[in-house]
Amino acid sequence: MLVETSGRGTVHSPVKRSRATTPVDRCAKSDVGSSREGFLPNGWHEKQTGLESHINRIVEDVQGRFDLPSTPPLSPDAWFLGGHAENEALLRALLGEVIDGHVRNRRAYAPNDPDFLYENDVESQAFKATQDLLLENLRGLTDKLKGSIPVASYRNQSHMYWDVTLPGVAGYVAGMLHNQNQAAAEASPVTTVLEYAVGQQLCEMLGYDIGGTVKPWGQITVGGTVANVEAVWAARNLRFQAVALAHALRVDPAFRDAADITVRAADGRRVRLAALSDWDLLNIPVDDALDLPQRFTRAGGVPEHTVKSALDRFSVQQMGLLDFYQTMLHDTPPPAMIVPATAHYSWPRGAGLSGIGIRHMLPVAVDLDGRLDMVALRRTLDSCLAEKRPVVMVVAVIGSTRESAVDPIAEIADIRDEYRQMGMDFVIHADDAWGGYFRAILQPPKLLGADSPQSRLSDHVERQFAALPLADSITVDPHRAGFIPYPAGALCYRNGAMPGLITVVADVVYHGGTAMTMGACALAGSSPGASTAAVYLSHLCIPPDQSGYGKLLGRCVHNAKRFYAALVTMARQGDPFVIVPFKRIPAEVAGKTAVEQQEELALIRDRIVGLSNELLHEELDKDPELAALFEALGPDLTVINYAFNFRTAAGLNTDPALMNELNLAIFRACSIEDNAEYEVPEQELILTQAAFDPAVYGQEFCNIFAHRLGVTPQDGMPVDYLISTMQNAWISNTSAGNFIPDLIAALRGIVTQQVQALVHRHGLAPMSERKG
Repeated sequence: MLVETSGRGTVHSPVKRSRATTPVDRCAKSDVGSSREGFLPNGWHEKQTGLESHINRIVEDVQGRFDLPSTPPLSPDAWFLGGHAENEALLRALLGEVIDGHVRNRRAYAPNDPDFLYENDVESQAFKATQDLLLENLRGLTDKLKGSIPVASYRNQSHMYWDVTLPGVAGYVAGMLHNQNQAAAEASPVTTVLEYAVGQQLCEMLGYDIGGTVKPWGQITVGGTVANVEAVWAARNLRFQAVALAHALRVDPAFRDAADITVRAADGRRVRLAALSDWDLLNIPVDDALDLPQRFTRAGGVPEHTVKSALDRFSVQQMGLLDFYQTMLHDTPPPAMIVPATAHYSWPRGAGLSGIGIRHMLPVAVDLDGRLDMVALRRTLDSCLAEKRPVVMVVAVIGSTRESAVDPIAEIADIRDEYRQMGMDFVIHADDAWGGYFRAILQPPKLLGADSPQSRLSDHVERQFAALPLADSITVDPHRAGFIPYPAGALCYRNGAMPGLITVVADVVYHGGTAMTMGACALAGSSPGASTAAVYLSHLCIPPDQSGYGKLLGRCVHNAKRFYAALVTMARQGDPFVIVPFKRIPAEVAGKTAVEQQEELALIRDRIVGLSNELLHEELDKDPELAALFEALGPDLTVINYAFNFRTAAGLNTDPALMNELNLAIFRACSIEDNAEYEVPEQELILTQAAFDPAVYGQEFCNIFAHRLGVTPQDGMPVDYLISTMQNAWISNTSAGNFIPDLIAALRGIVTQQVQALVHRHGLAPMSERKG
């Protein structure tokens, strides 16, 4: 039973108390460095004992000092505050514990030191006036914030966020009060170790083998954009590492005894490094390129400090891409990175910041499901192969931010195997910022008695998640599908040596390498310890497997399918509008006739839409064909795209400009772009909007969607559409039953109203005036 502590929210005068004299535990400093091809300032290497020692020490600290879940989570209903703050008492109790614990910890250190307040300070008029001012200003801020988007409401379906977990909130506040800056252990002795623990949990959730020979590495970032940019940086440095060491072999007498050292080429042959062409050096497989510095020491007898010194002089990290090319790669075309047309805006940023250049970021077309097209990918790779143009990386998006599409990473890995036989290798990066936590649906629970998720992912998505460990690096955002407060992104590497490629330190922070750190091999350097604490506590209470996040996101997948089913069947005979989803119904995907497609829609309406969850599960259990249909419905994850067109007395509108106008009007009626008076929102439904632009998706892609909507495409004209993101796990099972019909009714009213307004605005004859 929860007991609400009295007086929460009231400011009391400080009172002298007896204070514990036991000092707070501290993590011991450990040696840190990079025996794994780190690119560091000259002379820094000699002070290091190696990144392995650093990691091993962190592992010992994590295993000996921090908790792991001991019982499976019992009720997801205690994970969130709720749209109407139903768990208010629990939130107050959690924040009360945060405050009590923080106050206790402050008083435990140097208890005999004087207070900064004099005894009569709190009785002064100035103090009381300031106290009142703080409270008044806070109340004013809270009053303004009531005009914010109600993110936890059933009615908010705009972007890829929802409520934040209660342990995430409590962990964030606790971490913020204790440690606002996480860089080296000197400043963050606890959260540094927590970050390693959380990173390993994320690696395991994503499918990396944390107990294997090749050790993965995960770290918290301030967001997916920073993680993606860091991934480009590491992949670029990796691609040119063998070239740098081969150059050292040619020009540095200290490498003379290693003249016959061999390396595995892309096609699997074992060859002498000195005999390889620039093209061959640029395509040494990932793990072999990462191991090459150690191989010079193990097999060639070159002292470790000599290898590191060579990297200090000749790596692309030190020289820069322009100088590196001018010195070593005179006749080699500029490097490229390959991304899908649906790639996040962080990828051109990564291309620009890394020196690759946005012009050399090669976008590849997507198919009608919004997934990277494998034929188009092969054509791009063939072009690079013909030019002998190095490919730094191929990016697969596992849950695109607009379409929620999951790229076929399993096929990309197969294609890489093929091209390795032709002498080409590249890093595979999975941009799993949105989709990463959904893999918890497939992750078996570690604790006995834990439940499994309600809904399966589609066969396609499960196959890609099974292949996810083949990616060399993965971005995942706890602040998206992990429901953690911003900022909390993450980057995980399959091979823990890869972060050493981008290691750069400031001696004032890391003290010659003797301070334990996660920030030395991260783009941001410093980060909020609050984010790490939030992810750590949320994982402790909601495990990143089937018993926790898998259960939660399984419900979201189930609800996305239910909402999709209600959307595609919402238009009735006589309605002045039609609705077309971007993700086609199975009958349309199979190329069935219009009559057969209508029959499938009728089946969805009659046997899925109107049922309660309980009855639907009974129907799915006894009818495998209906279960297969339900599994195939909707997007790859939980972002649903759709567009409306309208009818007049003359029939279905064929003008794409008017159709775009309608969808933009619906968006404006369902969005909060400005709230100058800070009033509580009145929108019945909150959506967002985007467009399929021929310049990005290709004219044919846009033409097909336009034709499905019944309009005549115009070259160069984007096709606008609406977006609903289903991240509410309770929407189909509320205290009043399934709430999705209420949302559909609200959307129906808004669309009908906007159609009537548009028809009147343009002087068109409404459908009601249609003769016959």
